[in-house]
Amino acid sequence: MGRLGYEYRVKDSKLAFQREERMTRIAVTTDAIRERPDGIGIVSRHWVRLLLDSDLEVELWDYQFSGDAQKVNFPKRELKNSWPCLRAGLWNAFLPFQARSFLQDYRTILTLSGLPPVVGSLERFMPAIYDIIDLKYPEIQRLGRAKKAYLQRTLPYALKRVRKILAISSFTANDIVRSLEISPSRIEVVPLGPSFGDIVPKDCPEKVGKIRGKFGLRDPFLLMVGTIHPRKNHTMVLSILEALMAKGFRVDLVVAGQRGWKDSEFQAQLGRSPVKERVQVLGYVDDDSLWQLYREAELLLYPSIYEGFGLPVLDAMALGCPVVTSVNSPMAEIGGQAVLAADPRSYEDLLMTVESVLTEKSLQQELVARGLERAETFTWGNARSSLLSALQ
Repeated sequence: MGRLGYEYRVKDSKLAFQREERMTRIAVTTDAIRERPDGIGIVSRHWVRLLLDSDLEVELWDYQFSGDAQKVNFPKRELKNSWPCLRAGLWNAFLPFQARSFLQDYRTILTLSGLPPVVGSLERFMPAIYDIIDLKYPEIQRLGRAKKAYLQRTLPYALKRVRKILAISSFTANDIVRSLEISPSRIEVVPLGPSFGDIVPKDCPEKVGKIRGKFGLRDPFLLMVGTIHPRKNHTMVLSILEALMAKGFRVDLVVAGQRGWKDSEFQAQLGRSPVKERVQVLGYVDDDSLWQLYREAELLLYPSIYEGFGLPVLDAMALGCPVVTSVNSPMAEIGGQAVLAADPRSYEDLLMTVESVLTEKSLQQELVARGLERAETFTWGNARSSLLSALQ
């Protein structure tokens, strides 16, 4: 009897040790990572690399239906989709059910898609929330009926039940607190670094002619970076270009970004614009070409209606490109005194601000110097410290 009791105690002790060992594991969802990533994909890729380089035991989760994510060279655990009717975004909502058989083996599940799970046991989950634009400006977003209901009815409820929330800027954190009535103590801010990492790409003067030749660029140009959809404010920027040309400025507009949803208004305006020959819509641009475009541009024009962070602003500052962006935004928070901010809905304010940069070379040089200095305060090394601290 004593021997049998001893064996049971040993077995229980081993099981307890195995459970404790498993509980140090952290799972990270990687469905946002693509070969041609958007902003969320860029952030996800950097965070995954930071975690894989840490001392944490990290396992990556991906879904069998997530397309070209399979081509990204990260080791993953494939999660079978039990409900094929669900697309990746809404599938995240049901993740606790999909992974229920092994959920208890992980201390934390970090979800990077921007959409937290909403059903089941959520106390192990830590969602990254990049913005809440779908709730604040649903009229300019691509929202199906199911996703709209999911966001409006269940998102606030879910975020009050998860372990912790990661926000990518103080602006986004404050938005979550104000709009969703979430306690600030439940939110950790993890500021980002530049898209290209902490090592600034080398300036190669010999590439200047090649990049201009590649895209047919002859005159000075304004640069816009980002997917083409209403909140990026492309129609306003095209109107600004028309006004500049009417005033005698000889300047082009270069748009580096893929077509998104509800871009028909911009495409129609461009088709009938008197300056359409001065506009280059490049679509997706590879990283090397994009960094060179930043260096060649007269300025980055980024008057977005709403963002959670605004990576192009940080990239531009780090690469010596002056920035005109939006007031009362995370971009103004990130740029501080190193950028010029205007009302993105005010044609007059935006035009006057852009003109000041184009006509005052001393201001342009001052913005470049301030931007380079300001960009040094945003690194993925700092992001790593904040991220690991939040996961403790």
